[in-house]
Amino acid sequence: MQVTLPSPAERLILGALVGCACAGGLLGYVALGGLQGMVEIVGPEIGGMMSVGASFFGGLGSAILVRDRLGREGTRGVLSAIAGGVLATALLGIIAGTIVLPIFGTMFGPWLVLMTAATKPWYVLPWIASLYGMHKARRSYLAEQETLFRYVPRIDAT
Repeated sequence: MQVTLPSPAERLILGALVGCACAGGLLGYVALGGLQGMVEIVGPEIGGMMSVGASFFGGLGSAILVRDRLGREGTRGVLSAIAGGVLATALLGIIAGTIVLPIFGTMFGPWLVLMTAATKPWYVLPWIASLYGMHKARRSYLAEQETLFRYVPRIDAT
């Protein structure tokens, strides 16, 4: 069985996904850390691990779900990337909140993330930087795919 290695652009995408997952874990940990009830119910250690793990998967899932909005060129591409960033932030809260507390977390997760972004904007900077990295990696990936499938006319040597 032959194993093919990922291309340079695919490696960039994987690195950007890991960055989005880690930045989402940080943002979700800070957002869910403000919930005193969760810490009192499950304890600070388990509550912290649960919020980081859920937010890690929330950041990864939201980056995967909005990847088609990222990487486009021009003004429409920038607007699409901004809309994708806002959507990814809301999805981070939805996914992480659903993992931590299935019904109420789904409703209040995005609200917690957006309120954390409004009150502590320095915690949002890694999330924005990772989404920008995902945008640049996706642009590189789309350029690589364009060169792979570009039509090359056949030259007749006769």
